[in-house]
Amino acid sequence: MESVFKDALRHISSLARLFSNRGDITYVITLLLMELGFPSHIVGFSFLVDAIGIFEEDFKSVALYGLYPCIAKRYDEKIDSKNIEQTIRDAIKKAWGSGNQVVWCYYFPKGKKPTSEEFIAQIARILHLWKGSCEAQKDRTERQKEEEFYELR
Repeated sequence: MESVFKDALRHISSLARLFSNRGDITYVITLLLMELGFPSHIVGFSFLVDAIGIFEEDFKSVALYGLYPCIAKRYDEKIDSKNIEQTIRDAIKKAWGSGNQVVWCYYFPKGKKPTSEEFIAQIARILHLWKGSCEAQKDRTERQKEEEFYELR
């Protein structure tokens, strides 16, 4: 499992480096989903971006079953949570069938199509680890600059 995270983290880092210096998690989620083969024009795409973002932000206190009502509230409850879950499931099915299987293997190496909950949880966990490693790298860089500054004095 650890090597899966290493490959996935390396992949996310390369995506973020290539396309963004902003560190905007929504942007990185969007890039990742597109890289996996999710068509960005389908409704499930935006629901997935929201779900992964919400879960990544606080996956220890947010239960997966509570995500769909939360997303429905963001859309002024114009769509109910059951439809959101179905739309996400359909998006995953479509991307799994026609997406980039090499990239899918970075995140789901068993070769089995993940459920909606498995997909959201796995991607959110990996993104959370990636954000943590980015923050650690930023802290190291700032400490190095500080040390260099004091060495010059």
